[in-house]
Amino acid sequence: MIDKKDLDLVMVLYKEMQYRAADKDPSIKGEEELKKKIKEASNVKKKMLKQSFFFLPFGLMLSIPMFMADEQGVIAAVMTSVAVIPFVFALYNTVSQCARLDSLGIFEPLKDLPVGLHSKQLSLLLSFDLIPLLSFALPAVIYLLIFHPLNGILAAAWVMTGFLIGHTVGFIVYSEFGFKLGSGDSSDLLKTVLKVVGLVVFMGLFFAWNFLQDLFIARADTILRYSVIYPLSAGAIFDPIQNFIILLVHLALIIPLYLYVVKRVWKRLLKKKEVSIRKKKTHYDVSSKSAVSSLLVKDFQILFRKTSSLVGFLIPALIVISQVFFSAQEDGLTLLETSGYLFMLAAFNLMAIESILSLDTISVDFLKTLPLKKRTYILSKILSLSMISITVSLGLVGLGTYFDPRTLIAIPYAFLLPVISSFIGLSYLFRYEDERIGIPDFSFTNDFLKFILLMILVVAAFGTIALPLLLLPVLYGIPVSYLIAGSMLLYLFFRSR
Repeated sequence: MIDKKDLDLVMVLYKEMQYRAADKDPSIKGEEELKKKIKEASNVKKKMLKQSFFFLPFGLMLSIPMFMADEQGVIAAVMTSVAVIPFVFALYNTVSQCARLDSLGIFEPLKDLPVGLHSKQLSLLLSFDLIPLLSFALPAVIYLLIFHPLNGILAAAWVMTGFLIGHTVGFIVYSEFGFKLGSGDSSDLLKTVLKVVGLVVFMGLFFAWNFLQDLFIARADTILRYSVIYPLSAGAIFDPIQNFIILLVHLALIIPLYLYVVKRVWKRLLKKKEVSIRKKKTHYDVSSKSAVSSLLVKDFQILFRKTSSLVGFLIPALIVISQVFFSAQEDGLTLLETSGYLFMLAAFNLMAIESILSLDTISVDFLKTLPLKKRTYILSKILSLSMISITVSLGLVGLGTYFDPRTLIAIPYAFLLPVISSFIGLSYLFRYEDERIGIPDFSFTNDFLKFILLMILVVAAFGTIALPLLLLPVLYGIPVSYLIAGSMLLYLFFRSR
């Protein structure tokens, strides 16, 4: 049970978190606007209902095959794919919010006060932004509860279990990759690289399930055959006795792990940060690099010293990579298919905006004291946001070239598309007139409607770029497409001046 004192304390912490985020947002002008913003953000019930309402239509779209064909195979496919979504978002949100809490130092003032602090408060604080994500699965669960009540109860239980698994895995990721700050020497760089590789492999094991719903439907017999494994177990709800036993086994494994890891994260959040000390003296040179490149280097130094920050960049890439993996297994990759995945990867790059902005949560006040123009700062963030997408895109072109040598001509897309996507997203968020440097208050889950708006703008831009590929033969359409993309990038660049 939730103690009222815990709830009151968590509400205070939540309001403090909203205040600190709003205080650094330069688009907020004046104290009255700041108070209004904090008041709106601190109304937890209203905020959660609003977020749930925004997620609900997407849950309806995912459930359409179930509504149209009330067959066990289709229901198994839909529930398997629906059960993955709470897991994915719970993982992402847990890691990103833990990083935000850590960087804002929300718990620092309470450490020396006679206030009862314990790990339950951490999960309660995170739950305000996590619970609305369950509305993705609500339409499918309600449909089953009405027409197949017993199976609907099991479906609801699996959605909650997937949510708990994602929450737990998020804590594990942050616990293992989120606390130690490196010094930057060669041995520390090696450890960081190994951590990044481990993080990709660890998350990839789970994101491998996130492929197209049609593939689930085509493999409905496989879902029932391997129903002991989550998320396939969420689709095997028409064998209620066996499925219930499997559910109990999952809970028996995940609940003790959750209790252990949340306490571990909590203790480490309250401890002094662990920083490795450079053992060797190094020569220091005053850099002659431009302000943009210096800020870019600074961002990646933070990213590779605190590898949990990479999660926000890796999740969009892993979503697309999982699709590519299964597509390549089926029929290989053509030039047109690889180009489509490059567009998809660049569009999903918008999900990483929250992560790139969070890198300066602590240092933004220092950056304000430097002779930096807002445009310089925005350009550095655009490049930082694009770099990982560009790297993955080049790897994707390489894979596509293995199946279809003509794919090599798609290399310009790997550079142009992520930069255009980043330009559109960040230019929109930094559109305030003030020249002050600041961090716009933006979160993928809290500002989902804004994210959808940005996605619509990017899809419209990408649709224009891709039009020649649809109207002309591919080899003739690609040069025209590059001309449109290059012109669009030049327009965005000069418009930002």
